[in-house]
Amino acid sequence: MDQKSKTKLRLPADSQSLWFRYVWIFSVLIVVIGGIRFSDGSALLAIAQGATAESPLFSGSGALQYIWDSPLKVLSLRYVPPNIYGIGLFFGFLSVLPVALLLTRDTLLFWLSSSALILTPCLKTSMQNIGVGDGLTIFLAILLCYLNNSILISLSSFVLGLWHPHQSFFIGISFVISQYVFFEDIEWSQIATVLASLALAAAVFFLWKASLGFEYSGRGAFMQDRMPELLYRNLAYAPVAFLPIALWFWFIPVAPRRGKCLLGGWLFILGIVSLLTTDVTRVISLTALPILLAESKKIIIEERDDIPVRRILVFASLIVLIPPFSWSGLDYLVWTDLFSDLCEWGVYCL
Repeated sequence: MDQKSKTKLRLPADSQSLWFRYVWIFSVLIVVIGGIRFSDGSALLAIAQGATAESPLFSGSGALQYIWDSPLKVLSLRYVPPNIYGIGLFFGFLSVLPVALLLTRDTLLFWLSSSALILTPCLKTSMQNIGVGDGLTIFLAILLCYLNNSILISLSSFVLGLWHPHQSFFIGISFVISQYVFFEDIEWSQIATVLASLALAAAVFFLWKASLGFEYSGRGAFMQDRMPELLYRNLAYAPVAFLPIALWFWFIPVAPRRGKCLLGGWLFILGIVSLLTTDVTRVISLTALPILLAESKKIIIEERDDIPVRRILVFASLIVLIPPFSWSGLDYLVWTDLFSDLCEWGVYCL
């Protein structure tokens, strides 16, 4: 069935009200149990106040220079109030962008948004690293899988490419593969629009780097310097990092129409790529998100009744309990990090 032909969509299980009710319960639990923290606050504040990569804060820590790899993030910081309150509000807004989609009355959009937020670690990793701005990435990935308008798809892809040039490449390929693997009627014009917009964003990114007038240590250089340490640690915790993705395919099995080997090979590549980063769960969750969303979309479009809501709720409860493995290790309860940062910035000390 053509993806655009259905205007009335229903959830593939016992009761819509059950799903709608528990989506909000699980969303709240994810935040309350996991906690919230603000990452890279000092670096973001320095950029907002006009710092460059040659400033003492950045030159003394190659770990913070990766922020310059995001043109849109840096440009946004030039226009927010140059204080921790303004920056906190801006990145807090980005973090709740995908949650705002849960307010929609469009069943498909609600289904895709809730799938991304409570059936993957995306909401957890985003709220536990607010300063990174992953909420915008999640929001745009959901829109890519939902939208049909070419202009909006192009805009979403372009913004995604400028916000996170490196991840956007893998997200874009995941989107293309997901469309080929799961849907019989492939929208080639949509795929071409996404790829062209991401390519344009990549060109702008390289022009941006050339225009800065200073050198900085990007993500690649930082990973290379710490590779032995990162790789050993990541391999040790890989089962925890990859467990949510593995559970997805176990709890929500949807047979691909074609390209099973292609899908499996790409997921393997995403796993290898995530192991070469400082935050495995976050990277694998974001880069594989279009694949999971396409699978979720196929369920509702085909009105699948063989995957009951209660089964999915059991899956969601497991995701709430699995701690993400990010740059600081197994992050479960991070409220203390938030209190520590608030005290450091002079907002409030316990």
